[in-house]
Amino acid sequence: NNKAFSDFSVEICDEDLIPENVHENLVKFVTDKVKPITTNLVPYSIYEENVFMNVQVSLDRAPEIAPGEEIGVHVSLRSKCYFENENRNMTMRWILPEGFTATGRKSIMMHAFNPHSDGTAECDFVIKAGDTVDSMNRVILEIDALGRCTPMYIAIPLLG
Repeated sequence: NNKAFSDFSVEICDEDLIPENVHENLVKFVTDKVKPITTNLVPYSIYEENVFMNVQVSLDRAPEIAPGEEIGVHVSLRSKCYFENENRNMTMRWILPEGFTATGRKSIMMHAFNPHSDGTAECDFVIKAGDTVDSMNRVILEIDALGRCTPMYIAIPLLG
């Protein structure tokens, strides 16, 4: 009914251009790429990835914090570099709002893929709020791999 578009005709696609196995390819993509990510996600978690690793950060409860409260954080690292048969020393640093503190490991070893390791590493932290909590408190986890030039930054929003 719109006069501006009445003079145009649109041809969506020529049927000859659609591969016969388009449905199979979509199912394969979801099965191979999306399903492994979504099946491992837990409530209140963040999934990030960079060139050589996947990281899942999970909170032990809803991302809400009051002055003086604590919230648990579980970090799971998984190597994506199947071709690099080496261990990686990962350093962890928290960038926190004023008054907040974080306790937990400062580094962790992510082992190479081999018959004894699946290339994963896990560690836990406790974030404690200070006396002042804003409506939005962004805590940032910096993960740096020895020998890699770019660290990974994961922002975790905590509501006050």
